[in-house]
Amino acid sequence: MSEPARPSSRVAPVDLRRLRCDINTTVAMCGADTAPAWTTLHSEVRETKLTLTLVGGGEHDSSGGDEVIGEALAYVTYFNVDDGNERFAERILEWLTPVGGEALSIVDEAFDSHDFVEDLEVAHPDGLELPEQLIILDSIVVDEAYRGQGLGAEILSTLIDSLDGSGGKSLVLLRAESHRMEAPLRRQGFLHYANGIYWHLTGPARQNRFTPSI
Repeated sequence: MSEPARPSSRVAPVDLRRLRCDINTTVAMCGADTAPAWTTLHSEVRETKLTLTLVGGGEHDSSGGDEVIGEALAYVTYFNVDDGNERFAERILEWLTPVGGEALSIVDEAFDSHDFVEDLEVAHPDGLELPEQLIILDSIVVDEAYRGQGLGAEILSTLIDSLDGSGGKSLVLLRAESHRMEAPLRRQGFLHYANGIYWHLTGPARQNRFTPSI
């Protein structure tokens, strides 16, 4: 997850009414009137992409066309540790190896010499209800001209809520590029787990500033 930057004085704050948020997934989502994209990924994993578009473009774009100002990529699978934490990690690594990138690295490091379920139980001493799915955030990018306005946090929140459905429970993993990201992530419920990797066990869906079209 990229480090935030201060907004440029040359760019006015984004008008939220001009933002369009599109989410595309490789597996059909329940209740969504859309066909899934083709993929070579294993059937137990879905790749989900979020695109944030400024309709009509920004002040520095004279074309007047729509301008993509933010994107996110995540991989989702069911959280199934019935046959052990180690076997679960092996399966995810096998499924994500063709993809590579940050998602594969996060899973490799997060599960390396760690007992994920035991660590979750320690982090939730009042009782733990295992999540239904694992969300691995590969990347979030906001165009440099529009950073510092909280769009990255909103993209993250919207993506998680869309994947959670109505009040679902998921475990979200992501990596922060620097310690400066810790405070913003904590405000969204994330805690540091290991090696710059943060995790968050979701609850009921939150209210976002923009609504995605799926």
